[in-house]
Amino acid sequence: MNKRKCAVISVVMALMLLLTCIVAYWLQRNKESVSDRINRKASETDAAEKVEAGNDTVEQDSPEETTTEEATTEDYRQICGDNILMIGSVKVELLSADVLEGDDISAETEYPVEYFKYKELPSSNMQEEILDRQAMYEESPEFEEFDKAPYDEYSYDEVIEIMDSYQYLFDKYTTTVTRPNKVYFIKCRLTNEGSATVTNTFPLEVTSVSETGELTSREDLRYFDKPIYTEGEGRSMRYFFFKLEGQESMECTIGLVVPQEFGENDHHYYGNAPEGSLGQYDPTTLPNFVDIDALPRTEK
Repeated sequence: MNKRKCAVISVVMALMLLLTCIVAYWLQRNKESVSDRINRKASETDAAEKVEAGNDTVEQDSPEETTTEEATTEDYRQICGDNILMIGSVKVELLSADVLEGDDISAETEYPVEYFKYKELPSSNMQEEILDRQAMYEESPEFEEFDKAPYDEYSYDEVIEIMDSYQYLFDKYTTTVTRPNKVYFIKCRLTNEGSATVTNTFPLEVTSVSETGELTSREDLRYFDKPIYTEGEGRSMRYFFFKLEGQESMECTIGLVVPQEFGENDHHYYGNAPEGSLGQYDPTTLPNFVDIDALPRTEK
């Protein structure tokens, strides 16, 4: 009986040893080496970075080929002419302008309305409310003190209450100004002079200069007939973006709706105002501005 019991125990132990060997062999065969694990982690990181870059960058095909460039400060006008502005490696030639005023704006049919960002024709006039803050300060030094106070000096509820108490000043010194509009439909040629694909946006602003040298700028770009973002948030946020492969050229038309800021003899320059300039710049001397009043008229 004892012999039979020992034999059974021996068989069980042998089976357990065999099972242990099989499991050990399977684990060794499927074990991931340190180098394999490092390579796998690197691949996963690269993939995650590519996904993240795809979410953050407009039309980011590959980091090596696609760039989103800032406007250069190099002056190309002596080489290319006064109708040139540069957006990174992209040369933008403003070839000619079709200028509409008054009733001609609402009557025009040559430029499809769907290429206006908001899919509607501009009006012949723009109405704007102008607040004379200096006059308010002179009448109420207390309002001036409140208006120039540090941002966090008052709570939100206090600001609302104080603003309500000065509503009579806002009503008294707010006037409505009607400004005639001009619409410049400008034919352009874009050329990517680099080898990388470029995704970027047109300048949005026009600087108006008075006869006496006063200037102001607005975002006046309203029309683009070669958009790559035409629906939803893309249209809302990136309608004036373009994309060019290396050495690729494209012709298009943009439209600027420019109100009369000072008088009938205002002069207008297309290009974004320098950052931090606070109105202290001269568009006639900066490289990336084009005098759109001096462009040849588009032949019809």
